[in-house]
Amino acid sequence: MINVLVIAVNDAPVAINDNFDLDENVEFDQAAPGLLDNDQDPDGEEETGELTAILVDGPTVVDHSSVPQAPGTLQLNPDGSFKYIPPSNVNGIATFTYKINDGLADSNVATVTIDIGERNIDPVARNDFTATPEDTPVEINVLANDTDANDGDQLFVIDLPTLGGAANGYVTFNANGNLTYTPFSGFAGQDTFQYTINDGSGGEDATATVTINVLATTNIPPIATDDSAVTTEDTDVTIPVLDNDLDVEDDVLTIVDFTPALRGQVVLNGDQFVYTPDPDFASTDQFTYRITDGRTIVGPATVTLFVSPVNDDPIALDDLVAAVEDTVKQFQDDDLIDNDSDVDNDTGDLEILSFTQPPNGHLTLALGVFTYTPDEGFNGDDTFNYQLWDQRGEPVEATVTITVAEAPDPPIAADDVGFTPEDTAVTIDVLANDEDPDEETLSISAIAVQPTNGTLVINGGSITYTPAADFFGLDTFDYTISDGNGPLSVDTATVTINVASVNDPPVANNDDYDALSGIQLTVTIANGLLLNDHDIENDVLKAVLVTPPTNGTLLFTDDGSFQYTPGPGFAGDDTFTYRANGGSNDSAPATVTIAVVNQVPFANNDFFSMTNTNDGTGVTFTPGVLANDNDGDAGDVLLAIYGSGPSNGALDFNQDGSFTYTPDPDFEGTDTFTYTASDGLDESDPSTVTVTVTLVPTHDPIANDDFYTVAEDTTLTVADGPGDIIDGQADGTGKDSDGDVTDTLVASLGSPPANGSFAFNASGSFTYTPNPDFNGTDTFTYTITDGVTDSNSATVTIEVTPVNDAPNAVDDTVATTQGEAVDVDVLANDEDVDSDPLIITVIGDPVNGVVELLGDNKIRYTPAPALVGEDTFTYTIVDGDPGGPATATVTVHIVGIAHAPVAVDDNDGTDEDVALNIAVTTNDTDEDGDILTPAIVTQPANGSVVVQVDLSVTYTPTLNFNGTDTFTYTVTDGFNVSDPATVTVDVAAINDLPTAVDDLAVTLQGDPVTISVLNNDTDPENDTLSIAGITQPADPGDGTVAVAGNTLVFTPAAATTGVVTLTYD
Repeated sequence: MINVLVIAVNDAPVAINDNFDLDENVEFDQAAPGLLDNDQDPDGEEETGELTAILVDGPTVVDHSSVPQAPGTLQLNPDGSFKYIPPSNVNGIATFTYKINDGLADSNVATVTIDIGERNIDPVARNDFTATPEDTPVEINVLANDTDANDGDQLFVIDLPTLGGAANGYVTFNANGNLTYTPFSGFAGQDTFQYTINDGSGGEDATATVTINVLATTNIPPIATDDSAVTTEDTDVTIPVLDNDLDVEDDVLTIVDFTPALRGQVVLNGDQFVYTPDPDFASTDQFTYRITDGRTIVGPATVTLFVSPVNDDPIALDDLVAAVEDTVKQFQDDDLIDNDSDVDNDTGDLEILSFTQPPNGHLTLALGVFTYTPDEGFNGDDTFNYQLWDQRGEPVEATVTITVAEAPDPPIAADDVGFTPEDTAVTIDVLANDEDPDEETLSISAIAVQPTNGTLVINGGSITYTPAADFFGLDTFDYTISDGNGPLSVDTATVTINVASVNDPPVANNDDYDALSGIQLTVTIANGLLLNDHDIENDVLKAVLVTPPTNGTLLFTDDGSFQYTPGPGFAGDDTFTYRANGGSNDSAPATVTIAVVNQVPFANNDFFSMTNTNDGTGVTFTPGVLANDNDGDAGDVLLAIYGSGPSNGALDFNQDGSFTYTPDPDFEGTDTFTYTASDGLDESDPSTVTVTVTLVPTHDPIANDDFYTVAEDTTLTVADGPGDIIDGQADGTGKDSDGDVTDTLVASLGSPPANGSFAFNASGSFTYTPNPDFNGTDTFTYTITDGVTDSNSATVTIEVTPVNDAPNAVDDTVATTQGEAVDVDVLANDEDVDSDPLIITVIGDPVNGVVELLGDNKIRYTPAPALVGEDTFTYTIVDGDPGGPATATVTVHIVGIAHAPVAVDDNDGTDEDVALNIAVTTNDTDEDGDILTPAIVTQPANGSVVVQVDLSVTYTPTLNFNGTDTFTYTVTDGFNVSDPATVTVDVAAINDLPTAVDDLAVTLQGDPVTISVLNNDTDPENDTLSIAGITQPADPGDGTVAVAGNTLVFTPAAATTGVVTLTYD
């Protein structure tokens, strides 16, 4: 007997990618089996815990804009668990790679992806500053300087906390999200209001203040002068910008508004700014501001900030290293530096300056490689510190933790023997006689040596052996066991299998043949179907047809020869099946595949010729390129398939082989393109088509200058035909020409006229309208083309002759107070384009006042004594050239003297827990008869008050409160606010119901129990409580209940057990 030792090949495990989600700035701790949970091993180690995880590379981090970030800290353990600490304040994608080992082989490399989600940050509302002239609304984009650190959040203005908006004006919402402030009529000075924003993503609301400077209408404006300041990186600087600003009237200057800086934060602090550069920013930054003297806004002035750099210390992050007990571990110093960073971008200069020794081992560093030797027998966590230096500042320190894994004792595998008949599988419980010194659970980790004449399948702790077909005799294989403690805790044993012989049927094997489309295939005995079939007992074989072919006809004989004819037009694979018979039994069916091959068409090169007349007309060639092509299969219809080209013209290509070729302008020579011929199944090799082009010669066009005249403020129209810029004048001046009499000339505009509007046509016609009041010379240029070449550039000169212009009278608006006259310089905004002196000729009478013309060409308006509101009058001017007349309207706003309203105290009453609506303005007064709007000043001590849409107020007392409560309010007429008034509310007491609380009692079967049900019941007025009534149990057989003073006595029936529910009032 001979035993053959066959060495098996271990199948490598398969690592599968993993995905996890993590919030920004949150540690991620994934328990075992972790990464191994979805990994696989063909030999079954994933079920027995034999797989170990090994870090390959990473982690790396990019933000959601794909910008690299600090990597964070990762600890990957052999059991697949891991801990990851992301970099601070970073959201994006973190990745690292790993592989697994089954004790003998490594897997592929898999990727772990961690999506670090963004944490919502509250929005920041910043104060706004603006200004507007008296009686003029101003629109304010309050969100422009507000910020939200979360990309994608959209800010909204959700509230105006102050009733009515501002103290001296109204604030309204606009559809575009901005706010509009309208000052009260006649108000000048500073006003403020507040607004509240929300980011729509759950952040806390933020409130800011808007300051508006309402400016009086006459003033000498101040002068705002540019400023500069110097600071160092990460250091604030204060800039007193008003120190160098000037006001000749010595008005008090205030800052109206400012634009934000690009690389820092600007905060207005009184009359100076505080600038804080962005972290680690060092360069030049700017912002602008505007100032006012209370009446006129000027600016902007620019503030330039010079921020000089300072060195920043690097950032050293802690690291994790994995090692094995009693095994030397080496790692690169760059592995420790990879997750460190330097905001000055000095990462290339970072080096490890020194390190400490770990307490449970020895550490050396040589040529950039750390070597760690753990103390003999030590396992657990060991640590050392290292100092990181950027070669500029002070070194910083980080800690490295080395996790040393325990090394276990290996198991012991014992040899096994098995028996089975030929072609029959057998299962052997190989672990039954194996053992482990540590009494740990054993598993089959791999087949070390495969059998020579069979195959294996691992089933938990047993192995199923399937002998090769028809094999009998002795076969052996080796298997490896593991106790789950890594690649060293394994052992191997041999299994011997005795396979007994049995009789076998014949074997028929598949066959393949080739045939041409439309041609009969003949197969003789010499190369027939039975040639590759066999019978182990060497019986004589015959062929038996099972299924015929689908796409052809078959003449079949039992000696294995046959004739096959493919169907008309068929190309592809056709099949039929047969069995081999040995006289006593059949083989399994075998398949015969016949590959029917289509004959490929052939395309020949083609040659064509034509002339190029440069008129953009092509030539069509029929029947075209297929006329000289052919196909070996009779009856096939050929189609032309476009390939590439041509290079010097345009091609319109058809599948029937015809085509139209149009050469490029001025092209002469040969041009080519390619195509293939197709019979619907195959294509020919590419064929080249050559077109020879002969060019017809042409002449270049010539453009000549032109001249036209038109009066000021008059349109010049030049029609097609004689007189336009192509045909020229009747005397031949300006006529353009071309030597080719058949060419059509087309004009193209070069540079347009500088002093008028212009419509230009390719036919040579045009329309020119000079700018209002322009006179002088204006020009434009053009070229012509004959469709092939362009001409020189020609100039068209237009002489615009002057005419006198009428003056323009512009409406005026002024304001005065009740009973006060006002002088109006109406000519100040009127104009005359010819600079002629203006004269007032007529003044129209106002409706509610009188006017008079003063000697300095001003008009004095005096309102009627009681008039408040608006009045108008007209005036007419001429320029004396003569030119005119022109009339304008003067609008005068007469502002009344507003009186403050008076708020009067109120008294009212309600019952406890009942809201009360009070019309507080009913007894309040306003001398001017204005509508009064209340505003709450102080809330009541024992309730709350809100103002309703109808201007009444609703008082809601605190739950169960009774007695006297007060609150104060003011009223406004839109101009002034009253003194506070007090509202006194008497809240009458009412009796409140007591609250009964459920009770629980326990007793023995058959024993009565007394229950003090009132002990946990309450009454808001602390009234004495008593039991008003009871309800007997739902099932009378459960027992009875009776009242005993302030208690209940329940007597259960003799057989009652379990829960019985009682109710009482």
